[in-house]
Amino acid sequence: MELQASPGRQFQTFDCRLLYIKRAAYPSKPNRELQEHTYTELYYITKGSGEFLIDQTICPLQKHDFVIINPNIKHRLLSYEDSELEAIVIGTDGIFFTPNEFTDMNSSLYIKKSMKENKHSHISFYFKSILKEIKKTDYNYEIVCQNLLEVLVTNMIRLTHCTVTSTSTARTNKECTFIKRYIDHHFSENITLDYLADMTHMNKYYMVHAFNKYIGYSPINYLIEKRIAESKRLLETSNYSIAQIASKVGFSSQSYFSQVFKKSTQMTPNAYRKMKKR
Repeated sequence: MELQASPGRQFQTFDCRLLYIKRAAYPSKPNRELQEHTYTELYYITKGSGEFLIDQTICPLQKHDFVIINPNIKHRLLSYEDSELEAIVIGTDGIFFTPNEFTDMNSSLYIKKSMKENKHSHISFYFKSILKEIKKTDYNYEIVCQNLLEVLVTNMIRLTHCTVTSTSTARTNKECTFIKRYIDHHFSENITLDYLADMTHMNKYYMVHAFNKYIGYSPINYLIEKRIAESKRLLETSNYSIAQIASKVGFSSQSYFSQVFKKSTQMTPNAYRKMKKR
């Protein structure tokens, strides 16, 4: 049978890269802090039951579930006391899963998809096949693993209704530089993540991840740092009131400005001004 694409439709390709695959067992009591990675992790639960702690959200897990963890999400797996939890874990770089209106995904960007035995068994097949190839290391096993990973990602998209963003470094760095320069020159204006995403034509969730990786701050935290830096300059060199400075640097109210300033400097704006004048 000849493969034909629908008119005007393009096939989506993924520039994902397999970093590792492993079998892992998880304790019933935490033995370390929450983990956080700069790459995406895919989990397939092979045994037992337990829970995923993701940021402040607890997600119950059982055999045949799978979870997607996007980059820079704090997380930890734990077994229930009477059931040892085991999973196959894949680390992959170059892709970022994005929810849409049909996706069962919370604000921490994770997916739990229950799979009863024999249902969606092709998902477990690809996890196990990649693991098998890595262990056997037959001729050209790297190519086989890469192809299996791409098919696995495609099947996950089908099941979760997510879209996947390829993380092209050159384009991403260019857009992050643009965002940084825009904030540098417009920090006193009302800037939102939605506005920055629209300007750069980037997905909002991926934009935050990429900017944080490139700059070291999220866009909003970088914006706040710029506002705080300018407010310090005005406190040191002008006679503007605290309310006037708050307005000039882009804060919505004096009380919010004072709260953020104190969190950043461990002192109030008035105390900072007095210290500098002394």
